[in-house]
Amino acid sequence: MKKRILAMCFAVSMSTMLIACGGASNSTVDVQEEEIAEAAESEASEAAEEAASDVTEADVSDIVGDVTEAGELAGEEAADGEDKAADAGEDGATDAGEDSAVDYSVFTSASSADVEAYAQKIVDATNAKDWDTIGDMIEYPIGSEELGNLCNNKEEFVAYANDKGFDEEALAKLQSWSVSDLWANYMGASIGDGDIWFRDLSLDNPEFKIVSYLGLYESEADGEISE
Repeated sequence: MKKRILAMCFAVSMSTMLIACGGASNSTVDVQEEEIAEAAESEASEAAEEAASDVTEADVSDIVGDVTEAGELAGEEAADGEDKAADAGEDGATDAGEDSAVDYSVFTSASSADVEAYAQKIVDATNAKDWDTIGDMIEYPIGSEELGNLCNNKEEFVAYANDKGFDEEALAKLQSWSVSDLWANYMGASIGDGDIWFRDLSLDNPEFKIVSYLGLYESEADGEISE
């Protein structure tokens, strides 16, 4: 009986010890699992932060590169624009210089614009065969008795232009004439190949007048107006 009781007590004690050891073991396992989970979470967090940092630096590098490249391109385009503007300005200055290359001061004190405007008026009226307008622009007498084309006034000129007319080849050349073809010397300004001449009446009177017109020459010059 005593042996049975002792055996039962020993069994109970062993059970208690096993239960206690089991509980302690479970607690240890739980703690280890928590530590492992925390370590894994910490490593994952650090990896995420490192990845985010790497991405940010790469993005910033790309953005900076793009901005720099865009800035350089814009600078090159601006420089090209300035060069083109400068070239255009030089071309314009050259053209302007060529347009006003004729020195009209050799025969008049009038401006280049006035000289060229008068020349254009002559050409326009001639192309339109507006003999009344041309008649008002001529300095009379013009032509000569010997050649049978002497015109002492506007009326005689208009009659001559309507009756006898002028060389068709000379008239045709004026259809394509431009102010850039105008030239001058001390005797005045010339339209065409010396077909028409005009100049000031005198130094004191800067009023232009036609002194030679398509075969009608200034009388006192006896048809010898030349370059």
